[in-house]
Amino acid sequence: MRTYSGVACLLLLGCRTTKILIETGDSSHSLDSDTGEPADTDTDTDTDTDTDTDVDTMVLPDIRVDCNGAADYTLIQDAINAATSGDMIAVAPCVYHERLHLYGKTLEIYGTDGSAVTILDGDLGGTVLNIEESESEGTRFAGFTITGGLDSAGGAAIELTSAVLDLEDVVITGCDDGYTMILSEIGFLDMTDVTIANNDFIDGGAAILSEGGNLTARGLTADCGEDGIYAIYQHNASLITDSSLSCASGYGLYSHHGEMNILRSTITGGVAGIYTEDEEDTPSELQLVTNSAVGGGSVGMDARLVHVEVTNSVLWGTDAALSYSGIDTTSKVVNSVLAGAACGVQGDDGLLSVTFSAAWGNTANACGAVFNPVVSADPQFTSFPDDLTLGAGSPLVDAGSTGAAYTDLDGTRNDIGRWGGPLGW
Repeated sequence: MRTYSGVACLLLLGCRTTKILIETGDSSHSLDSDTGEPADTDTDTDTDTDTDTDVDTMVLPDIRVDCNGAADYTLIQDAINAATSGDMIAVAPCVYHERLHLYGKTLEIYGTDGSAVTILDGDLGGTVLNIEESESEGTRFAGFTITGGLDSAGGAAIELTSAVLDLEDVVITGCDDGYTMILSEIGFLDMTDVTIANNDFIDGGAAILSEGGNLTARGLTADCGEDGIYAIYQHNASLITDSSLSCASGYGLYSHHGEMNILRSTITGGVAGIYTEDEEDTPSELQLVTNSAVGGGSVGMDARLVHVEVTNSVLWGTDAALSYSGIDTTSKVVNSVLAGAACGVQGDDGLLSVTFSAAWGNTANACGAVFNPVVSADPQFTSFPDDLTLGAGSPLVDAGSTGAAYTDLDGTRNDIGRWGGPLGW
């Protein structure tokens, strides 16, 4: 399950989230499972302990929707209007030309056959899914493709305000003139296997804009399109794992007075992969990057007035792989590669500890900073920067920290780069 540390801001202007999300277990849902039930017993009466005749204890929906008339309702909104909080609404495959409002009800709405065949089309009439009346934990939308949204001032696909929402197996595509595709204002948004791609944005838009609350993403793919500037713009706390964020014209992730925990993800941007900043009097907001690849622009990661910890990651950029200023003095880079830049590390001398790390392809390894790489030879990446696995003879193998906390999954000494360490693949 997930936990939310800290209190959501009550006002958007000037608010700050001061605690980072911590992952404490699996919070994923299943459309068809006995999650939370006692362990299944051996029911096949033979002498082993398998469960050959195990029967899933699926919870049946309260309301069914089928556009062809073979259910309780033909429209999803009619089902929502008839439902009460706590109900499950199962939606059969079809194209539903609707824009939905939950009106404060806590509901689970899911496409029975998944996002590929269950389409919610807003027909360019506005935001497609509106959750803006304090819908509480347990609100879930799963197994849909959302298309045909339009909102140049808000979320073209989804707007979430002072509410909780779980998204699972959701594709957002074919939306137009979006200021953002998902707008979350003081929202608690949890995403699993969500794709945001092939949408049109107004100039300066974001695939996801999160102001206050918390953002959790697993298996997220988000792209800002041709005119957007941010894959994610956040002013909150976020936990992003096993995800891909890209914005060729701007920033993969832009964090303004927020905290982030990035794990096993790829984040690229035409200006910077990650840009993060806080206020000068409190350079303590946590910015954690682990087993990730960050780069693609003039700066891989640009960190200002925050606390930075980069572990077992690869950062690259044309000007600097990592640029920092005014950061917390306990910030550190461990077991990582800083590559392909005019300056591997650029920043204030003495503010950043860089240990057991490698440099490759930089004009200078450090500019105004201290960085003495333990390895400066060719890492032998399979295909930089697209495939950062290490060749068998790579000098990064078993070259990282000898500390037990950094031991690789196979029990050997840490491999420098995004594949090493206890949280790697």
